[in-house]
Amino acid sequence: MEPAALKDENFTEVPFLSTIEVGGNWFESLFGFSEKPGDYAYNKNHFILDKQENTLKSTANNSVYNVGRFATHSLEDLRKEALKLIS
Repeated sequence: MEPAALKDENFTEVPFLSTIEVGGNWFESLFGFSEKPGDYAYNKNHFILDKQENTLKSTANNSVYNVGRFATHSLEDLRKEALKLIS
């Protein structure tokens, strides 16, 4: 049985990663274009980030992905947060 695809009336159908061949071009399969390593501007121009809806849309194939807020914390901040959880 093949894995189901994610489907929503507002989004393009997107296969689960397990349906992408090992060694295949997973980036192109998901986003509809070949990534150019080292060319940030080229790659970035194929995406629209909607910070209000927390979505990333590929302009190459109109696929839309839910994305979260990315943050990097210092080790000190992480330790403080961990102490709050166990206190």
